[in-house]
Amino acid sequence: MTNHMPPLRWGVLGGARIAEHFTLPAMATSPHAVAHAVASRRAAAAQRLADRAGTARAYTTYQDLLEDPAVDAVYIALPNSLHTSWTLAALAVGKHVLCEKPLATTVDDVHRIAAAAREADRTVAEAFMYRTHPQFAALLQGIRDGVIGEVHNVEATLSFTLDDPDDIRMSPDLGGGSLLDLGCYLVDAANQVFGRGPHAGAGTVHREDNGVIVHTAGALDYGRGSAALLSTSFLLPWYESRLTVRGDKGSLVLDHCFNPGTGDGHLLRTSATGERFRVTHPGLDMYAAMFDHFARAVAGRPHVLPSLESSAQVQEALSLLGGGPA
Repeated sequence: MTNHMPPLRWGVLGGARIAEHFTLPAMATSPHAVAHAVASRRAAAAQRLADRAGTARAYTTYQDLLEDPAVDAVYIALPNSLHTSWTLAALAVGKHVLCEKPLATTVDDVHRIAAAAREADRTVAEAFMYRTHPQFAALLQGIRDGVIGEVHNVEATLSFTLDDPDDIRMSPDLGGGSLLDLGCYLVDAANQVFGRGPHAGAGTVHREDNGVIVHTAGALDYGRGSAALLSTSFLLPWYESRLTVRGDKGSLVLDHCFNPGTGDGHLLRTSATGERFRVTHPGLDMYAAMFDHFARAVAGRPHVLPSLESSAQVQEALSLLGGGPA
């Protein structure tokens, strides 16, 4: 990444764990990001995050942060049901937005965000940090280079056991559920592999008594004999967040596609004759890389973050699988 771009001054909405332990520390290491302010409705939490990040300002309302003229861009780490409204609010005052996934809970809301972003002439991106890891870039390059021939099948799984009924991801009012929370990763990856969104699909879902989806298994049809088989769950034990891509000349596998952490990534290729090749890709802080890529997006330079069209395709696919909030 070039260092010639001026750093963006960030405001962080929400005191979620991902903001405190991942994104704020990442801003401290990225040459293209400065944590200028944080906002939490709990004053103590706002001040704790500000002190930890070394930022000068802590706000107790989100709107006050948005109205800070020194903030260039806003990172939204709020519950899913609040993503659309606060993305629109940030755009209304001229801020760029990086929003935690899922960007919205319906495809119509993604379209509303896209229209507002065009009107404001500002950048909005969904925070799929796994896209920045070299192992995923290598997988996509291998597909483009034809090392496994024509791709016909994707299998992806991501799950962990969530048995805390008070967790916000178990709340129907906050846009909870495993399909929105985890399934968006799988759909985003499948869409990138095939280079398009699916035109049909179906899934079976299991809901808690409050209506929140906690388990999904489904299939998406990408046409031309190509399909993705996806499984995501709050009921099953931890899986390796595996992505498998099969073509007519072999397969590519990432055992830790969606949560590789900062460690090395390992891409396994199996040829049509059964030969196996394992390539290690050096790890990195994906969150810091995400802020670097966002700065590139704002500057009109090549980046790996999803377009709003891509985010809409993810929501469309989730709806085919039975997704959306209860």
